[in-house]
Parts: sequence; structure tokens; C-alpha cells
Amino acid sequence: KGGVVDRVLPLVAREGRRVEACVGAGSLFSASEHAELVLNDSNADLMTIYTALQHEPVALITEAKALFSGEYLSKASFYGLREEFNALRHGLRRAALFIYLNRHGFNGLYRYSSVGRFNVPWGKPTVTPHFPESELWAAAARLKGATLSCGDFEAAFAQARCGDAVVCDPPYLSIEGKASFTKYDGNEFGIQDHERLVALARESRARGATVAICNHDTPQARSLYAGSEITEILVARSISASAMLRKPASEIIAVFRPNSQG
Repeated sequence: KGGVVDRVLPLVAREGRRVEACVGAGSLFSASEHAELVLNDSNADLMTIYTALQHEPVALITEAKALFSGEYLSKASFYGLREEFNALRHGLRRAALFIYLNRHGFNGLYRYSSVGRFNVPWGKPTVTPHFPESELWAAAARLKGATLSCGDFEAAFAQARCGDAVVCDPPYLSIEGKASFTKYDGNEFGIQDHERLVALARESRARGATVAICNHDTPQARSLYAGSEITEILVARSISASAMLRKPASEIIAVFRPNSQG
């Protein structure tokens, strides 16, 4: 979400708490100025990394950095470490492997099979990818005192109160005729989930919170977010296998404010 950070942040108040129901890679909370953070995601691997950065950053960063060397820059190494990752259920080693797989896999994608196995293919890097050490240390500093949880976005919305800024970056609605990845944690994020998300946004707005939701700019999305303030943006995409097809995509940020209706 690095490409939309500058557009999202001005749309929500800097006061109060920052609640992120689908925190993902953390670009938004990392750039925000909110003193109090409530961060949630259904992806257990992401939340394990954030928890490790909060409580044992030295151990995690040291473990992960060791994997960013010429020794592991090969297809065989990637698939061997991916197999090790899938054999582990939790822990610091799995968190470190996740960072390696994310940087060495195809286009930084994270995706799981229906049985929960990480299945992103080798990204064919020709040089060792950048190890995000400074970014990890910055995140560790930002996470001090944050409230972290792993689960459905509904639990995060339940914590929203008057004055909070709630941001949700869910798996996007599909665009007709184009590929769409909506199973990042092995579970489909369907239209019923999007409808439930909007209902929770309206409930949170009624309690005095401001809610911002990102999505593709489609008629379906605009219908879902009826009654919100909609901002249109163009965002560069990097998921397509063909560089020629990575064209800017039209997205919207729907903001539900306490004093609005709908």
C-alpha cells in the first residue's frame, strides 16, 4: 500500500487511536502519526512477525538477515526453505522464513493454498534482494505499545470508539476479465465479507469513528460504499507476470465520517 499512503493519511484525523482491521504489510500504520495503534489481520504469519518485532526484534532481524546471502539465492534453496516454512506451524524461525520468501518469491506476493500451504513460486532474482533491515527496525519502534490481534476484521471494528481512525485495506473486489487474488490466508474473501465490512463501517461511524476503506474503482464497489465520501486515485500495480501489463489501476478510498449519512 505504499503507493496510496499519501492519499489515505490526509483523509483520516491524526487524533485518537489508529485501528487497522486488515493491516497487511503495514505501510499505512508505519507512516501514520497516531500515538495509539490497534492492529489486526487474519494472516497469522504477518501478525507473528509484528509480535516478534514488538517483543524480540533483535532475534527476528538477526535470524532473517542470515537468509539474505548468496548461499540462498537459488531455486533449490527457495523451494527447500519454502518446504521448511510449510512444515513449521509457528515460531521465530517461521517468521524469519516468511520475510525471506516474501522477498525472493514472485513479485512479493503472499498466497496460500486451500489447505494453508504457502505456494508462491520462485521469483528468479538474479541478485540477493534487499534485506529490509531499516524498515524492520522502524516497524519495531512503531509497534511499541501497539495492541495486536489476529483474526477476523469484525473483532477489530468492535474496538472502534468515538474519535478513532479506522482503516481497512481488504482483499479487493474482482475486476471482470482480470485475475484476482483473494485467498491470501487460504480463505476466500467474498462479497458477503465486503458487505459485512461496510455494515461494520457504518456501525463504527455511528459510534463516532471515521472509517476509510480501499478498493478497486468498480460500479460494485461504489454501490457498496453508498453514502461515503469517495476519493479516486491511480495506483501502480506489480502483480502481473508481464511488465507490459502492469499499468496504473483505478482505485477508490471510501470514507465514512460520523457526521455523514448512508
